[in-house]
Amino acid sequence: MLIFEHSRTENIVNRLVRLANAFRVLIILFCLLFWAGGLAYVAALLSDGAWYIGAIAGGIIGYLLGMLEAALVATGLEWMSQVLISQGEIIRLATTRK
Repeated sequence: MLIFEHSRTENIVNRLVRLANAFRVLIILFCLLFWAGGLAYVAALLSDGAWYIGAIAGGIIGYLLGMLEAALVATGLEWMSQVLISQGEIIRLATTRK
């Protein structure tokens, strides 16, 4: 028989929220560096002295895409938390009706 423990579920949800916050910074930083480096390299191949323009454009694009990806990850983790809470409530209601 499954037993729903609210405090345990609350701890899991809090850990998921902290995980989403930690991933947010890492995802944005990775995207920013990846795009800035990639576009700086492409700009250096196309033009001798304009690599910094590619780096700036890549940094802007990377930052925006990183924000988008971080929002999607946070949404996914929030969804996982909501599913966990709703499953616990279903189990609690199913066990109290008997």
